Amino acid sequence: MDRANSIFDQIDKDKSGGIDKDELLFHLFELGQEYDTISDMFARLDTDNDGLISRQEFVDGFERYQAFCRPPWEKQPWLKVASLDLPPPDPMYPDGWESARLFIRHFSSLYKDLDVAPQGASTEAAHRWLKAALLSRSKTHETTYKDAIFWLLSCSRPWGAGQLCLSADEPRFSALKACANEELEKLGVEQENEVYLPRKFGELLGDLGAGFNVHPRQDEHAGLALPDNFDPPKVPGTFSTFGSGHAMSLGFCYILLLRIAAISLDAGFQATAQTAFEKAGGVTKREPPAVKSFMRMWSKLVSDHVDAPDPKPAENADTNRVAWVIECEKLEGAYNEAAAAFSFIGEKHDPIRVKNNYHKGTSACIVQSSPPHYSHTSLFLVRTEFPALELTKGYRALLANYLLRSIRFGQDMGRTGCRGPHRSKSSTG
Repeated sequence: MDRANSIFDQIDKDKSGGIDKDELLFHLFELGQEYDTISDMFARLDTDNDGLISRQEFVDGFERYQAFCRPPWEKQPWLKVASLDLPPPDPMYPDGWESARLFIRHFSSLYKDLDVAPQGASTEAAHRWLKAALLSRSKTHETTYKDAIFWLLSCSRPWGAGQLCLSADEPRFSALKACANEELEKLGVEQENEVYLPRKFGELLGDLGAGFNVHPRQDEHAGLALPDNFDPPKVPGTFSTFGSGHAMSLGFCYILLLRIAAISLDAGFQATAQTAFEKAGGVTKREPPAVKSFMRMWSKLVSDHVDAPDPKPAENADTNRVAWVIECEKLEGAYNEAAAAFSFIGEKHDPIRVKNNYHKGTSACIVQSSPPHYSHTSLFLVRTEFPALELTKGYRALLANYLLRSIRFGQDMGRTGCRGPHRSKSSTG
């Protein structure tokens, strides 16, 4: 009872004696929940449907609220990974996984003492396991350790950071990153010399999308502009640690509106993309990527988009996304199918922007010295329009941003302060 009342008081920011939907949204956003699931929880707690959760309703539904804030096992992927019995990547150190799994098990960002190793875990053993797992994956293309590597790298505890965001200058992390870069460079050189150059993919695919290089923004190219007199509320809760000025408040609201548009478009977008993929000869079925998350766009306000004009989140042109894995020989056909699939009725619809990593030209070659200097091997990089080894360690892809068909926001825009109707489109990569 005391805990329920304490949390109720935390959520009830205006001390009105009732929790409105915005207050619950702002509170649960901080716990990593998403708009649609929070809306469902509000409806479940507001038993008399008066638009407010009273103190008694919150206390009566507190067990349901707690279960919502602690998702079941299948929704906590780090716990699934921590339950695995993985073989040691380095037989000389067979017990490293026990420490690594303890760090992963205590991954949750809500956990305190972020610079303290969990009881029974050795930081040194976890670091040793992580490096061995990375090396094993790069040498054998082994996927056994993929998820465990991801969650251990994402956890602050092994690095003694004492905070959620790890500094890129942390010595042990920097050393591990250098090791990973070295291995990636080897794989990149291998791909360039054994795949890209012999099969002449630069000549085959290098001209796709040439000339489409507009910098897309949702407000300029997709019609998602806010009214000139829009007055956003203040940034709520701990989100204000990134900043609480007008630009941040505007960004916070714009992200919510952008996600409403993106979510409403996504089912149709994914169905259209899947049909085009199959027409292009694609056969691999995979779970489509989710609509770009609130936290992903929020974090960019103080990183990638910090110098962008307001509203800064309009820079997120890839709200609706799909990734195709297809043979390079079929890539041109796939590009053409995408253009046809996202064309307007009766109109040719070119992409807004294309990033082509298959530009023509030789990117790399390895030369073995003549005798008696066989031990001397040199790697020569020749600058091209896209230096794959330098920028992506040999990874190549083709990315295209298209504008989706327009939709009406109607009442959704009206409820959030933007009086409509307002026609909007969402661009996607």
